[in-house]
Amino acid sequence: MKYIIATCYQKIIHCWNDETLSLPYYASLQGLLPNTIHFQDLRPDANSKKDSKHDSEVQNDNSLLKSIDSHLTDKLSINVPQLVALQAVTSHGQIYTKERCNEFHKLLCTLLKEFVTSLEALPDRGDSTSPSSQSRVNGSFKGRLGDVLYYGCCLKYIVDGSALDHYLYNLEIEQLLANHRRNTVLHADSSGNYDPNLHRPTASKLNGQLVPCWKSYKQWLKLMLIYFTAAETIIVYVMGKLAF
Repeated sequence: MKYIIATCYQKIIHCWNDETLSLPYYASLQGLLPNTIHFQDLRPDANSKKDSKHDSEVQNDNSLLKSIDSHLTDKLSINVPQLVALQAVTSHGQIYTKERCNEFHKLLCTLLKEFVTSLEALPDRGDSTSPSSQSRVNGSFKGRLGDVLYYGCCLKYIVDGSALDHYLYNLEIEQLLANHRRNTVLHADSSGNYDPNLHRPTASKLNGQLVPCWKSYKQWLKLMLIYFTAAETIIVYVMGKLAF
């Protein structure tokens, strides 16, 4: 995972800073104050059968809960006592409840902010010329990889968990999600640092079918974490299980 981050972090930042496909989604979520969100017990898959996907979601929920302890919340200066106290998930959608919906929103927005901040804090290893300065840059670089890995994995747990669909679907029902989707295909720029993933915008239609706005937000989050997903695929192939 650290190797993937070290080699691809500039592409991740480039993808994140895209003014068409990323920043509007991020800004709209950050602009929602917790007290403006009202819980509704509605899920887009409320009538679906519980299966292996549900088991995987619960596993990711548990991994997230194990990662958010009081030390982390103190570091991030956020108050989410209900989530911190919840150490095990035994029923579908237990994280996102009336008591925890605002805490979940606060946690997600804080993790997104810290994720991009930790990425941008990575020094450019190519700027230093002397061996001593290069050594200091490498040391600082390696030391900061842990923050990117931590926040990225927490976000990955959320994307693959049970709460995100419920959270985003409710925001759309409340008409709090802005529609930032683009059906036009973006063209490569002249910088030579273009990420081919950005060639596929978050569109309002997919294979001729209308895509709900909340799903576009989820696809945006998945796109921002695509390198974590790629690393996970390799880990699962080699180890036969999730190993981080």
